Amino acid sequence: MSLPSRLARVRRVRWLQVILLGIAYLGARLAEADWATAGVENRLSVVGLLLAVVCLILTGLVEFWSRRKIPHKARKLVTESKKRWGREFFIHTNVSIFVLGLGFLVELLFISISLLHALIALGYVVATFVLYYQVRQRVVSEPWTVLVGFTVSALSMPFSLLAYKNPQLLADTFSYFGISVQVSRNLSADFIIGLQFALVLYSSLSLGHAWRSRLLTRNGLGVKELQDRFQLALERNSSQRWIVDFSEVFSDIPRLLSLFQEGSFPTVVSLGWSMIERGLSLVSQKPTTVERARDVDLPEQMFDSCRAARNAMAHEGQEPECEDALNLLLLVRQMLDHLSTSAA
Repeated sequence: MSLPSRLARVRRVRWLQVILLGIAYLGARLAEADWATAGVENRLSVVGLLLAVVCLILTGLVEFWSRRKIPHKARKLVTESKKRWGREFFIHTNVSIFVLGLGFLVELLFISISLLHALIALGYVVATFVLYYQVRQRVVSEPWTVLVGFTVSALSMPFSLLAYKNPQLLADTFSYFGISVQVSRNLSADFIIGLQFALVLYSSLSLGHAWRSRLLTRNGLGVKELQDRFQLALERNSSQRWIVDFSEVFSDIPRLLSLFQEGSFPTVVSLGWSMIERGLSLVSQKPTTVERARDVDLPEQMFDSCRAARNAMAHEGQEPECEDALNLLLLVRQMLDHLSTSAA
């Protein structure tokens, strides 16, 4: 069976389980709602309960069948690899529309001051896109930290505008600190200006994360896609002496994806190249890394490009770019593809 066919089979099993669990959830909700109103006498509650139980049983049977299809020697390796992959919580985030939409709506609150202030919302969008093109390949940031920062900034804007429009409220509340109406207005204005910078910054960084996430999924580098290839490689080579070490080395793939989405391209190149070198030394007995790469059919041009980027970073201090990190991830996928289709 070809690699695409085997990958399609794995995905069909996974989607079947998702659908069955979804139906089980709906059945449980139906049973809960009807039980609360009519009790056991209502047939819909019984039907919902039976539907939930049957779907849960079918989900378990599908899982049992899918495990039985895995060679006996590979079952323990696959189970342990899933645990290691699960340690790195990774989600392909694409919240660009949500961020821009919410930010634009928040900025429209300036209309409460005057209609002319609606231009601030348009300026926010323009400034976000301008900064986005500047930072998407240069700034390293955690996706969840950026999302929290944007949320806090967006939620602070209505209260800041309220304090600006009604400075007497803030002055009365903190009068014992010596805050007058004028001081209150000045503080609110300064805080609003700071929030504008924060909204633009966090919005542009969120767009950068979404852009890098799309690069991964568009090039077949989603975490589930690579995990499926990794599992197939373990199944195909489960009888090899080096397979346990190989499993441990390549279990860092989710970390590579997280680093790429954060924009930490030098770390991706460094860690990824180390993974490639260690993996090649395990699966091939050739004396040099170049010969080992040929032995496992890695694309020569891609391999040379990744090696050049890594050497330029290690010996010349040259910063790898986004394309270098992406090529390294593609090289990792290529190695998994080879090991998934033929035993080394």
